[in-house]
Amino acid sequence: MNWRNWKLGAPSGACARNEASLEDYLEGTLAPQAHWELEAHLSSCGACSEALEHAREGTSLVRRLFTPSAEPGEVFTGRVMARVRDEKRKTEEQRLRWRPLEAFATRLAVSSALAVALLLGATAWRSNQAGAVSTSAQSFAVDRLLPDSAPELAAGNDELMGAIAENHDK
Repeated sequence: MNWRNWKLGAPSGACARNEASLEDYLEGTLAPQAHWELEAHLSSCGACSEALEHAREGTSLVRRLFTPSAEPGEVFTGRVMARVRDEKRKTEEQRLRWRPLEAFATRLAVSSALAVALLLGATAWRSNQAGAVSTSAQSFAVDRLLPDSAPELAAGNDELMGAIAENHDK
């Protein structure tokens, strides 16, 4: 094969009708009738025979160059596992770096919630105590101002108010 004249995508020189079937012929995937027809044509057409030979050499070259290995080998496996260990270690270091801050933030949040709850409880207790104190203070003031003779004083006040009203009209 003359590799200097070979170019990717260049026409193979095969008949247009049979060019698409050459790869299938090499792979053995042609239907039996098409297989016999192509073999008959190849015996009489030099251009198609040459194109088939080029396709055969190209397929062989590709298979030799790009054959995957069965096992990656111990060296490759060792390198991959070492990288996995390094990544795990880095991830763990990052997680450990933030752990003290997470613990502090959790404690701060719990302490703040507890302080707010205590303040609300103290405020509610104090308002209840202030209500009870003001009620007892009011009753104390009334008791002091109005002694046991309060009903008698109230009746005397009515008489006094009546006298003031009479004198006011004159």
